[in-house]
Amino acid sequence: MVFSWNVMGLGQSRAHGFEPCTEFRFAMPDPVGDAAADSTAGADPSRPVATRGSDTVDAAWALWAASSTQTHLEGLVLDDGESWALSKLTRSRLQTAADDGRLITVTDGDLVGFTWRLWVKDIDSDEPGSQRRAVYPVAVWESPAAAAALFDAVARDAAAAGANETHVLIPETVAAVSDVATARVPVSDEPEFALRAELTDPAVRDAEWGRASWSLGLRATSGWTGLTAWRETTRRSPALILARR
Repeated sequence: MVFSWNVMGLGQSRAHGFEPCTEFRFAMPDPVGDAAADSTAGADPSRPVATRGSDTVDAAWALWAASSTQTHLEGLVLDDGESWALSKLTRSRLQTAADDGRLITVTDGDLVGFTWRLWVKDIDSDEPGSQRRAVYPVAVWESPAAAAALFDAVARDAAAAGANETHVLIPETVAAVSDVATARVPVSDEPEFALRAELTDPAVRDAEWGRASWSLGLRATSGWTGLTAWRETTRRSPALILARR
């Protein structure tokens, strides 16, 4: 994954065999307790409502399979184990999240939106005080009203998990970003680009990145974790689509 402004990083990735895949950005609803969130939601009985339960997995999976989000992201969401990597969403991953009580769904007669909490961690930040982030690997919804209800639920979920900030992956499309904006939820300033490669291809697997490209990457963005870590990750998990930003 590469910041969209990191032109040098994008060029290096393409030069070493990676091809364009998709783009996304993060919605960042502020964690807020139940009372405050409910006061912003209003009392409109026609508004979609957030629910939980393992019996919603089939409906969530069907919504994902039919969604423009799945199409745009090519079936990818944030990976469960590797930070800053994407991997295919499977029904079993949704089932695990539901069984753990982390799956959040929105219903309006039928299921019209869902996401789940991937993890909550302390993060390094230049901001004063501790920063604890809740991350949600993708959000899917059918309408602006469903988006608003879903992000209200995320705000409550993150607060209950002890987080003071959130990252929710959304597709980089006009419809998705404007739905989030309509819900008055902040979004990240820039999108991120995802590139992919067939890691069994010797031209990619054995590419010599070298000192010049290493230095170029480090100058381009401090988000690089080092090419050694990236190569080890790809060899261990060849199905994992993308590397670090």
